[in-house]
Amino acid sequence: MDLDSGTYTMPDNIRIFNKVGQAYGFMTDCSYVVDTLNKVEFFLSCSMYLNADGILNDGIYEYDR
Repeated sequence: MDLDSGTYTMPDNIRIFNKVGQAYGFMTDCSYVVDTLNKVEFFLSCSMYLNADGILNDGIYEYDR
């Protein structure tokens, strides 16, 4: 693993399934992570509100920051 080079190869026993969503200034990622070697499974989700001007449905959101 060489994190300084910007490259990383996921071990074969780890699988990640995720779904990303963006709407009205909210960015959400929901993931299901499976480790077949250690028999561990879990869900991880995060939602962030990225609407600096506070105006909904204006199409101006800070998704890229």
